[in-house]
Amino acid sequence: MQQIPYLSKEFLSQLDAILDFYSKDSVEAAWTFYCELLERLKSISYMPYRFRKNKTINREDTRDLIFKGYVVVFRIEQDQIKILAIYKHNLTPYS
Repeated sequence: MQQIPYLSKEFLSQLDAILDFYSKDSVEAAWTFYCELLERLKSISYMPYRFRKNKTINREDTRDLIFKGYVVVFRIEQDQIKILAIYKHNLTPYS
């Protein structure tokens, strides 16, 4: 069974802003985005190194999941996956 990774406060705050944006047009679209994103986050634990290495942080344990034009930055830790941030592909919180 796949587990939901640890979600940082920064990630949750950014996700909340994204969902607020989507829900202005359609609550259903926001819900669909959220559900699909959670499924993708659960899949990270299976072979987390298959995702590209984050170019800004440039560490082997920090990777990017690309999802619908967004970049989800996560860190592979010894006993868990930690989701650090989510941002639009052309905006980086780490630059």
